[in-house]
Amino acid sequence: MFEILPDGGSVELTNATMRARYRETLREAEPVPSGATEKFVFDNFTFFSRRIAKRSRLRLIVHSINSTSTAKNYNSGGVVAAETGKDAKTAHITVVHDAEHPSAVELPIVKP
Repeated sequence: MFEILPDGGSVELTNATMRARYRETLREAEPVPSGATEKFVFDNFTFFSRRIAKRSRLRLIVHSINSTSTAKNYNSGGVVAAETGKDAKTAHITVVHDAEHPSAVELPIVKP
């Protein structure tokens, strides 16, 4: 999550990661069915304390993992440790936000 400043600059506030196949439990993989609408709860954000500037906005970015510190996600649904670039598939991520599927970001707010 980022604070987007009124001048267009940005400040990273916190981040969290989740491999979608382990959204229910870290012990058993459950691939996301193609085209399914699934609920993902990110409750592992690191703590931050910052006064958000007036007229700032918050930006939440959702994307496939592509980091040198995490096993690359080739989106093939195979065994993560055994996947290679030959297995790679394009992931299509859609964030659904409507009356039937409300999305929310909860932030603790402390007033001075």
